Amino acid sequence: MSLIEVMLALAILAVLAVGVTAFFFQVSSRQGRLLDIASRQRDASVVLGRLESAIMHAVAVGPDGASGIQGDETSLTVITRGVWPMLAGDAAVGDACALTFMFDEPGRACTLVAQSVGRMSGSSPQPEPVLGRVERVRLRYSDGRRWTGSYDSVSAGGLPVAVEVSIWFAAAGRRGAEERPPEMLAPESEEFEPFGPEGFFEPEFAMEQDESGWVPREPDHVRIIGVPDAPEWKGRSS
Repeated sequence: MSLIEVMLALAILAVLAVGVTAFFFQVSSRQGRLLDIASRQRDASVVLGRLESAIMHAVAVGPDGASGIQGDETSLTVITRGVWPMLAGDAAVGDACALTFMFDEPGRACTLVAQSVGRMSGSSPQPEPVLGRVERVRLRYSDGRRWTGSYDSVSAGGLPVAVEVSIWFAAAGRRGAEERPPEMLAPESEEFEPFGPEGFFEPEFAMEQDESGWVPREPDHVRIIGVPDAPEWKGRSS
């Protein structure tokens, strides 16, 4: 074997080694990114599951006359009936509990605060960060005909038909603002049988009704929660 053939063989081996190494680095990077996305989707599901549980058991008016569901585009407070652990020195405060979900824009995190309605006039607990690296959150409320960016169950005279929660995660790595996220999870609303118009509980339907004029990339996580005790539901089911 001549020297030229040896050098050519070494060059080919070097090219192959570089190619294989680059391939493995690329696969590893994509795997890490997919695991990160899956982890954030799971965390969002857990947080919104807790919020959904509160909304499903919400009251229209709290025991002190406060709104059972009151919120805007970035925060939502829900009053429910439940069991609150009595601490030493606490007086009887009833069984009404309030859960507040809020997007902390400076901290890019979603927070939850749970407290007894009887304690709301006193010192409030500190918000608990439950979901980090969040770029944007949008909460919207439906009366069965249109979506709005705020809701007050006392002013509206009842509970909303549905609450939509959309979450955009902060961009990671080279992901651009307009890049669509991988379709890793089926829309959770598919398991729900709506009484509203066909497709009413689909994210695409909700996005078409956006009043803000802002057309974002598709949310990374969307959940549309139906409220069983809403007047519109009772009217449709009767």
